[in-house]
Amino acid sequence: MRDYVNEAGMGIELVTLAYAFIPIKQESEKANPSDSTLHALSKSMLNSLTGYFKDYNRALDLDICKAMLRMYKTDKNLPSLPDVFKTIDIKFGGNTDTYAEYIFEKSLFADKIKADAFLISYTPKKVKKLKADPGYILMMSLLSHYQENYSSKISELQNKVEILNRRYMKAQMEMQKDKIFYPDANSTLRVAWGKVEGYKPNDGAEYKWYTTLDGVMEKYKPGDEEFDLPLKLIELWQKKDYGQWGKGNVLRTCFIASNHTTGGNSGSPVLNADGELIGLNFDRCWEGTMSDIIYNPDQCRNISVDINYVMFVIDKFAGAGNIVKEIKGNI
Repeated sequence: MRDYVNEAGMGIELVTLAYAFIPIKQESEKANPSDSTLHALSKSMLNSLTGYFKDYNRALDLDICKAMLRMYKTDKNLPSLPDVFKTIDIKFGGNTDTYAEYIFEKSLFADKIKADAFLISYTPKKVKKLKADPGYILMMSLLSHYQENYSSKISELQNKVEILNRRYMKAQMEMQKDKIFYPDANSTLRVAWGKVEGYKPNDGAEYKWYTTLDGVMEKYKPGDEEFDLPLKLIELWQKKDYGQWGKGNVLRTCFIASNHTTGGNSGSPVLNADGELIGLNFDRCWEGTMSDIIYNPDQCRNISVDINYVMFVIDKFAGAGNIVKEIKGNI
């Protein structure tokens, strides 16, 4: 059931957005809700809606919602269903598709204009409207059903598994005294290795191993949330004023390598064979996002910001030469 909530329920973007409104609901229902806290929460959510709806595909999310609710309802292996399915049976004749269409027509979480208007003029009294929203009701029904019926049981089982794992590992070490047992790497430092190299994702396409500030300027779009650029950065590019961090008229910004990374590796230092810091990992290439399941050395590439670009931003763009001196002084 936990997988159903995480993958099926939260797989519906409308439900995920409704979940993000829980802090506003909780603060509103306090005996003395804080106006400043509610203002901060509303402002934060209002800002996040721009990015959320930028690439939101309502029709696709509706199709996903229909498929997920249908899966919930027809899976005979589930011991029980959230209360919302009683509503579907009574008010929608058991038709999950009709119910999904109703939600997407009425819920503020499927419409940026409605969501913006709700937050711009938000007061604690509007919590009633939030709780009555069909998208919020669906989210809470899925979440409450899991918390009330399965959460504590799963935690109890997980605790038992942890105890049994310790006993199991102890037994193995006593039985196989000559074997080297590696520690559990969770919450510990771990290292991946690979080569800085480009790749060919498909026929006729090839990516070289680095990008430059010239490429950043090619994407420049004034006023755009993702591709706008500070005037000073543009001026430095126009003058090719890269200081010691560029090579002639070129300033490399990022590079790719065949290091095997996963979620949580963002910000990890990237070292060369001599132990020198050459970059900071922050992403994976699109064709390599499946590497958590299967690693293909021909197309799995991690993406790192070049340390020369980091230093350029600190030194030339931010004018923080004192930090550069401090870094050099500690090398």
